[in-house]
Amino acid sequence: MNAVDLEYINKEQVKALALQQYIAWLQNILEKPVSVEDNFLDIGGHSMIAIALNERVRNEFNITLSMERLYNSTLSETFYNIK
Repeated sequence: MNAVDLEYINKEQVKALALQQYIAWLQNILEKPVSVEDNFLDIGGHSMIAIALNERVRNEFNITLSMERLYNSTLSETFYNIK
């Protein structure tokens, strides 16, 4: 998949797409259902998964996630609070 062309899509749409993709990747890695209201650490996420998936998000969507927010918020809060 190529990086999202931000010229044709607004930031909120990019966040929504990135969140959906992140959840799909997590479900695949963790082999269990993941919801937007889940906390990354509570569902079994750890630093190595966070680093790998955050790199994918940065490469594909040109956004950077806050590791602190990822660890302390729901997945939806993490993505929708990106500036």
